[in-house]
Amino acid sequence: MAGSHVAHDCSIGDNVILVNEVALAGHVTVGHNTIISGLVGVAQRINIGQCAFIAAGTLVNRDVLPFSLVLGTGARTKGVSVEGLKRLGWSSERIRKLLYGMNLLFLGDDHGISTLLHDDEIKDEMNIIVSFMKKSENGICPAEGLGVGLRVNKI
Repeated sequence: MAGSHVAHDCSIGDNVILVNEVALAGHVTVGHNTIISGLVGVAQRINIGQCAFIAAGTLVNRDVLPFSLVLGTGARTKGVSVEGLKRLGWSSERIRKLLYGMNLLFLGDDHGISTLLHDDEIKDEMNIIVSFMKKSENGICPAEGLGVGLRVNKI
């Protein structure tokens, strides 16, 4: 965490990893088990959901969904935090379901989302994501490269 800066009134969850040169502006909230890589800048009043992974050099100016992988200057959601979730003991099948659910959210498939909200293996996480989206006042980091089936077979 060398050279990192956490500004006033930030809230950092348990088991969060901040790598070197991370800069969090004021009133940022970071959820539990989140990893923020080096040289990441986060704008004021941004919310970062639990178990998210923000790649090195990312500039974050919108809220980051729980369990998501975000990267790039425009902070794009590229999928789920596969390695972070594996470290927490998640099975590959559970991660696939979460990625599928995130794809459905970005595609606006209400029927598919409803089905996953009742799937015993993933319903809690889907409810966390949907609730987070509803509460967001900054907008969500937009998806890039997400599409049903994308990267699911690589998990």
